Amino acid sequence: AAGEIDLSFGAAVTFSGLVFSFTALAGINPFLAALLAVIAGVVIGLINGVLVAYVGLSSLIATLGMSFFWAGLADILSNGTGMPLDSLQDSWLTTILVGQIGRLPV
Repeated sequence: AAGEIDLSFGAAVTFSGLVFSFTALAGINPFLAALLAVIAGVVIGLINGVLVAYVGLSSLIATLGMSFFWAGLADILSNGTGMPLDSLQDSWLTTILVGQIGRLPV
């Protein structure tokens, strides 16, 4: 709507997924872990918004730079490896995200 562009959404999704993985693997309720991941994404969006709207940086430059920052931070925190969530295999969250609800595949 404002004619701006956000190039950091991929890194924001990556970092939010990392937040979910860390918190879920720490034994926190998966619903709360998902909520914390959403909050992480909102914070990343707010930072981008402040850089563009108040600091006056170009949205292209600000979000490209933040994309490298968040993707790099996620890579450092995860040691460049995946984080399998085997402990959630039989949880309601798996059913909602990748399972079936009745006869309807999700």
